[in-house]
Amino acid sequence: MNVFTQKVCLGKQEKIIVKIKEKEDMVSESLVGLRHPFLAEIYGVEKNEDYTVVAEEMVSGISLDGILRGKGLLIGWKNEFSEKEIAEIGIQLCKAVEALHNQNPPILHGDIKPENILLTSRHPIRIKLIDCDDGIFFCPNTLYKHSYGTCGFAAPEQRRAHPLSFVTDIYGIAATLYFLLLAAKSNRKKRALEGVLKKALSEKQEERYLTVIELMNELEKCR
Repeated sequence: MNVFTQKVCLGKQEKIIVKIKEKEDMVSESLVGLRHPFLAEIYGVEKNEDYTVVAEEMVSGISLDGILRGKGLLIGWKNEFSEKEIAEIGIQLCKAVEALHNQNPPILHGDIKPENILLTSRHPIRIKLIDCDDGIFFCPNTLYKHSYGTCGFAAPEQRRAHPLSFVTDIYGIAATLYFLLLAAKSNRKKRALEGVLKKALSEKQEERYLTVIELMNELEKCR
């Protein structure tokens, strides 16, 4: 641990995760100072010739994946979500991703999935999106050298090495919410949310919602 990391940990000892990355990390640097209720905060970055050190908020919560698997559930927490709860999770995700897309330059998260979303409160629902520092700067019509995303949640353009866009993250949000919806036994009869998600999960980018605001507005109607 270098001097920089020691200083950050002394100030926020109970909330720090220290990540050491082998490559230069411009995305993490651009996120320092961004405070958002639904994003894990990046406290600081220091780099040298060999690696980059990132100090990130340690979020107290359980991943959505962990909840569905029944791991670490608090008293009174179910291992599924109602349609209204799923819509609320989606709305908060949209707000978090909007903050990333509004950065200069814009940032694509690129790996939205249940494991990267921590539930910090059940009543009311509160989430935090993590691993934003592993995102990428958005450049229109750019083919990226490395693949991003996780099988089952990555958009078709990620799997096929096609140019990415803002709607790539919209697909990730929808895939995560659809995963939660399929796991909810109590939601089998009434699923107004399903139509919204299917549009966001369209194979063609131009057939999805074009902004997270559009998706959020539709999710509001399902809450």
